[in-house]
Amino acid sequence: MAKLPPPCDTMKTDASGLVMPWLTHPALDVLEQIIKPSHSVLEWGSGYSTVWFASRAYYTLSVDHDAECQADVKAKIGKLNDRVVLKHFDIGALTEYDGNPWSPYAIATHPAIQGGYEIILVDGMCRVGCFIRALALLARGGFIIVDNHDRELSQPIQRIAEICGLEFKHFDQPNREGQDPWRTTIFRRPA
Repeated sequence: MAKLPPPCDTMKTDASGLVMPWLTHPALDVLEQIIKPSHSVLEWGSGYSTVWFASRAYYTLSVDHDAECQADVKAKIGKLNDRVVLKHFDIGALTEYDGNPWSPYAIATHPAIQGGYEIILVDGMCRVGCFIRALALLARGGFIIVDNHDRELSQPIQRIAEICGLEFKHFDQPNREGQDPWRTTIFRRPA
């Protein structure tokens, strides 16, 4: 397992110097406008995003398969620990694109909160399954953020969102070495 990587040149810091979630910069600009101190956040995939959400949201639940990474996140959160719940889940043979919304990793979010989560980040394993599960946990007017949405295997997420009537916007950023652009997509459930 791995600790958080040191910040790199594709990462952005906020005005206080805190490393922001490792999402495309245009998506981060929007996320800074969306998040409110009263929000509850659920994320699949712990990391710099967990630390950043902990400093801004009322409550953050973070699910990850990497215990060492979560221990590193816990140390970085420090005094904000009372507003953050870290749940480790051993995924075994599951993959990043397991589409089963009832896979143990996707449902490791319980307990759900009344009224739903205002922000849900899907940036870990089993992304399609977690996105489907997020639909049941999302508050009206809430946002689901999917990172690396440029990957072909995450395209079912787009079709599911369209069927469910979610609004969405893609935020692309150039990748290194002439690769396809890196994409973060923000989906919104109408109020």
